[in-house]
Amino acid sequence: MDHRRSGRGEPAERLGEQRGPDEVADICTEFEAARWMVYRAAWLADQGRPRSTEAAMAKLYASEVPNRARSSATSSPERW
Repeated sequence: MDHRRSGRGEPAERLGEQRGPDEVADICTEFEAARWMVYRAAWLADQGRPRSTEAAMAKLYASEVPNRARSSATSSPERW
């Protein structure tokens, strides 16, 4: 059983019930995009190819996604 909690003490698996499905999909999509940007930069590094631009883009995007997710989750307190 997963005992992780969301912001208000509700089980994490109930996030989808509390947020609109589109909002959850948007957040998940952003996390996946960030992950694949990091993978691409790492792959370029493994291939010995230039990667500074891709690495910088991945670092920036991956650092901003959690803040956007938090902002989205707290923007409508009436849903919590």
